[in-house]
Amino acid sequence: MSDNALEEARAEAIEQDRAYSRARLKRELRMKPAPNAEPISHVRNAFKTLCSIYRVADCVPMKAASQKQSEPSAKQIENRRRFAQKAYLTSRSGKAGTRVSEWMEADPVFLDTETTGLDHHDEIVEIAITDASGSVLFESYCRPTVPVSEGAFDVHGIGAEVLEQAPSWLEISDQVKAVLQDKLVVIFNAGFDVPIIRQTQRANGDDDEFPIHSRCAMYAAADFLGPTNKYGTISLVNAAAAAGVEFQGKAHSAAGDAATTAGLIAKIAMVHEEKLTKL
Repeated sequence: MSDNALEEARAEAIEQDRAYSRARLKRELRMKPAPNAEPISHVRNAFKTLCSIYRVADCVPMKAASQKQSEPSAKQIENRRRFAQKAYLTSRSGKAGTRVSEWMEADPVFLDTETTGLDHHDEIVEIAITDASGSVLFESYCRPTVPVSEGAFDVHGIGAEVLEQAPSWLEISDQVKAVLQDKLVVIFNAGFDVPIIRQTQRANGDDDEFPIHSRCAMYAAADFLGPTNKYGTISLVNAAAAAGVEFQGKAHSAAGDAATTAGLIAKIAMVHEEKLTKL
């Protein structure tokens, strides 16, 4: 019913001194009893419920549904902000963002390896470590004691010709340990790279199992950006694309992957902090 038609219906009901129940007042006239209005009678409806009857003349129009609501108070605004912030921080994405921000505060290094394969006997053929800005702190090929598998070569292209002249693990291990000492080490798929370092040590007779304080960037990225496969994870290429991070160097080169991981984690931390300031 239009506003004009509603006003005419109200005027007619008042002129004819009609009386309606609360339900009928609301349904037909969009009215309700005034605060001081007294019912003129009581009747039972079809459900045997006792209803009060009011003169339309003693009633007032209800507020229009479209009428602007009062502005929230400063306390209401602050409560809403706190609720939104708490909801974000307890979400999967918020928890991942918090973890990543804590990593960045620790001034971490970023590590990546390329290997002879994916099995328990495989070893490192290339290793690189960067700082949080992506600058290379250490990079080297590493001559393995086992051949590079065909599948691994198809991925990274590092073959026997390159590795024949490369240093062994024992020749580079002291440099690797020095760069990683007392550092938080962020790795995309730490669950693979840390064991491959240990396998390479054992294959080369290196008994110094130095501590590697690692964190996995892959799971943090999947939690923050969303997984893209049935394993609940995400690839570095997909994570970088989703975060709007330019891939550094050649994909599946240790330095390129480590630098890209550094850029990805820095971007996640930045987006997380921006979300918190906007909430």
